[in-house]
Amino acid sequence: MSYGELTEVLRKVPTIGVYLPSEEKIFKDLCRRVKKCYWLNPEAKSKWNTGDSVIDRYTPYVSELA
Repeated sequence: MSYGELTEVLRKVPTIGVYLPSEEKIFKDLCRRVKKCYWLNPEAKSKWNTGDSVIDRYTPYVSELA
């Protein structure tokens, strides 16, 4: 399925693993099908990749991370 050239994805969630399997494969596939993927992370930037935060798993696929 193709979402087209004009489609963008916006995801606004913390990147907390909570010891569950990540959705990296699903997100990667989705980002490949759209023009741009944005991730709005409500966690403080100083908390990214600490504790159970797993933002590094998703950054290769996003157009912009904030």
